Amino acid sequence: MAKTTTTYWNPLTVENERRWTPVEGLVGMAEELTLSIDARTGEYTRLTRFHPGADTSPFGGKSHAYPEEVFIVSGRLYDRAFDLWIEAGHYASRPPGEVHGPFKTDVGCVVLEVSFPQRASDAVKAEGAKAVADKADPTKLAAANPDATKPGIIPATVFLNVAPWGEVFVNGKSQGVSPPRKFIKLDPGKYKIEIKNTTFPVFVENVDLKTRDEVTLRHRFQ
Repeated sequence: MAKTTTTYWNPLTVENERRWTPVEGLVGMAEELTLSIDARTGEYTRLTRFHPGADTSPFGGKSHAYPEEVFIVSGRLYDRAFDLWIEAGHYASRPPGEVHGPFKTDVGCVVLEVSFPQRASDAVKAEGAKAVADKADPTKLAAANPDATKPGIIPATVFLNVAPWGEVFVNGKSQGVSPPRKFIKLDPGKYKIEIKNTTFPVFVENVDLKTRDEVTLRHRFQ
């Protein structure tokens, strides 16, 4: 399956205003409009519109496990991670894991995003190869991955069965995209697990994990 297609149309005109939807968590500050999406891979092209005076500072910066491209269509936006005002014509191709934001704007801003969630598999493979290389040095592994399970504690396993795809967050921190990610290991404890897809409501599950627990989270976005 390929990305959805359409003939010429103008998403910035008044008659298409109804197609915009509030960005979750940023109601009153930002809206989005998905222009094209591949339901199988999750690759999408989207417009995000920040209203004048919008400020996402309370939410901090963010990063993704996959690459994305951004182009400023109109207005301007301050990216605190780069200490830079980005204006109409600015472009960036972000690698996986690059932190951006928080953002603020005085006059408003429209941003075009092209994201590639399916390419997160490359980052996952790289992390796996590094883990194998560091296996003989537990100290190095712990330093590289502060969220690794603690020595002597037998972790729980959360298996992921997500369709068509979703970015997984544990207590607000991204764990990558599933698929390809099939499971995550967590120390015993309580966690809020969120699975996000660009065009559907967020799936949320609160879990209380015990040693050796095996839990499967199943969700189909539709």
